[in-house]
Amino acid sequence: MMLLSAVPGAIILLVGGSLLAQCLDPTLPAANTSSSWTNSADDQIRYGDGSIVRVVLLLSHSHGASSDDAAFACGFFCGAPCDRKSFLFGVFLVSTNSTGGVAAAAAAPPPVVVWSANRDRPVRDNATLQLSDAGDLVLRDAVGAFVWSTNTSAGHAVTGVRLSDSGNLVLFDDSGSPVWQSFDHPADVLLPGQYLRPGMRLTVNALAADFSEGSLYVSVGNNAMSGFVGHNPPQLYFTAPVSDTMDTLANTMDAPVSISAFGRSPSSSSEILISLPVAHSVQYIRAVSDGHMRLYGWNSSSWVIMYEVLQKYTPAVTASTRWLVAAMASALVPGIAVAHQRFIPLQSTEIGLVSDVSWRRRFLAGMYEVLKWWSFQM
Repeated sequence: MMLLSAVPGAIILLVGGSLLAQCLDPTLPAANTSSSWTNSADDQIRYGDGSIVRVVLLLSHSHGASSDDAAFACGFFCGAPCDRKSFLFGVFLVSTNSTGGVAAAAAAPPPVVVWSANRDRPVRDNATLQLSDAGDLVLRDAVGAFVWSTNTSAGHAVTGVRLSDSGNLVLFDDSGSPVWQSFDHPADVLLPGQYLRPGMRLTVNALAADFSEGSLYVSVGNNAMSGFVGHNPPQLYFTAPVSDTMDTLANTMDAPVSISAFGRSPSSSSEILISLPVAHSVQYIRAVSDGHMRLYGWNSSSWVIMYEVLQKYTPAVTASTRWLVAAMASALVPGIAVAHQRFIPLQSTEIGLVSDVSWRRRFLAGMYEVLKWWSFQM
């Protein structure tokens, strides 16, 4: 089933496959209302890099994962090095073993987070997750303070929560139909079957080891997919336009595999915006902090970059990366840009952006990475 936008000039980005079916497969891993989980060290997996996962639901072999494959799971995740104070509740990809369980952590690559509920408000040990009798999935910290919820308790007949085989966390009613789904609340990743509609954003992580929201984001609208950096106002750094008669973008599994623009009716023609490699394994697209979007794939033992999604827009994206690096350098001394060919002078509006306290804090936090990168360019 293809979902077409009813908003004139709107664009939807759908990554691989179809949208969630009306009714979910009842054999998928699920939990009923009145279920609760505690973020406890009693049942955890620690990886070689120091990251930790505590699984709530796992998509095992009987649900589509195979030996030495990557499988979707949801639960609590703490990035490396885990300080036990920075857990996210979300959906992540883990490698599995021949019995259908999570592979031994010592020999497995770290989990890949593809969605999180609380990226800007991590929780500690003993935080709780509860699917209430009223049908609301609620995350609370260790002292019981509210952190996040699906806000589905009023006017909805939620009977359970289920993890779909596409990595979509879904609250469903007694007929199996979805009431709420994580695919409608993207973070920085698009999965097969997921779509990006007007009003939604892919917002990059602040840093590689910081899962909070960064300053770059990708959105759709006005007959284009566009990237922005900053705020007050955001600065456009790339745009991928489509015809005025097109208002839906989709990536289908059929040949040719591509992100395509579709017309306003099912009978309309389509145009390919970005061609993508054929999927031979689990894949996902991530918006990253250098302004690019990358397609990653599983090669039976690790995650590899399969494709630079925005490579046809490289000049614009590269310019935005230089702008960002210059802004980060200037955070040390506002208004002063570093004299190097890969850095560009800051305009007055850009100086205003980096003088903001929150920006300066983020840029200073990433300055070590910038200087390390710079040292390799000299």
